Amino acid sequence: MRNVVFLFPGAWGNDSPERVLWWFEHQVVALRTFDPQVEIVPIVYRGATFEDIVTDVVRRLCARQDSGIRPVALAYSMGRQVLAGVVDLLETASAFKRVAHIGGVPRHGVPVLGTLDVFLAVPSFMFRAFGGTVMPANIDEVNRIMCGGQDAAHAAELLASMSPERMWWKVAHLFLPGARVTTEPIKAPTFVTLGTRDIFVRNADYSGDNVIELRRPDAYHGLIRIDPASRPDLRAIWDEQARFLLEA
Repeated sequence: MRNVVFLFPGAWGNDSPERVLWWFEHQVVALRTFDPQVEIVPIVYRGATFEDIVTDVVRRLCARQDSGIRPVALAYSMGRQVLAGVVDLLETASAFKRVAHIGGVPRHGVPVLGTLDVFLAVPSFMFRAFGGTVMPANIDEVNRIMCGGQDAAHAAELLASMSPERMWWKVAHLFLPGARVTTEPIKAPTFVTLGTRDIFVRNADYSGDNVIELRRPDAYHGLIRIDPASRPDLRAIWDEQARFLLEA
C-alpha cells in the first residue's frame, strides 16, 4: 500500500498548492524522511462558503479513484474543520486511516476564550474582518496573534507568505457563538499538536475525537513554521507525527 498524505491548510495559506506546501514545509520533510515514496497532496480551498469548500474537496477526492493507497490527513488550524466536514460528507469512517492536526480548530469552532484573546490582542483585526478582509495588517499584528508578540522576524516571514481571506463568513464560522460551524467528531486515530500559548485554541476541547497522541509544546499558533533546527522538541514531534501517520 502506498501512503498518500492530504494536507488541509488553515487561513491565509490555502489558495495555491505552492502556498499550502510552504506552510507544511517542515512537516513534509519529516514525512518524506520516514517514507521517501510518500505522495503529498496539498488541498486548495475553492468556494464561497464552508459547505462549498467541503463539497469541492470531496468531489476532487472522489475523482481521484485511487486504488492500492493508504490515505491519511494532516491539517492545520481551520483545516481541521474542513477535514472534519470532508470526512462527514464522505460518510465513511475509513476515508482517512489516520489523522493529525496542528493547532486545529475544534469541532465547535474557536473557543470563546480564544475569540476574546484575539479580540483583546488585535481589536482592529476583528473589526476589519467583518469589513471584508480577514488579514493581519502588519508585522506587529501577525506577531501578536501568531507569535505571542515574541518574534518579529518569524512574524515577518509569515506575513510575507500570507494570502488575504476576503470572506467575512470565515470569521463568523470560526469565532462567533451561534454562527460557528459545528462538525462531527473525527473517529480516525488522531495525533494532536497544540501549543500551550496558542492564542486561538490553547483551551481547545477535542472530546469526541479519537485522540491517540497529544503533544503540548511551549509554542504559539505559528509553531507550524518554526525552523526545527532551532527547536529540537518540535523536530521530535514532527518525526513522531510522521511515524504515527505513515506506519502500517
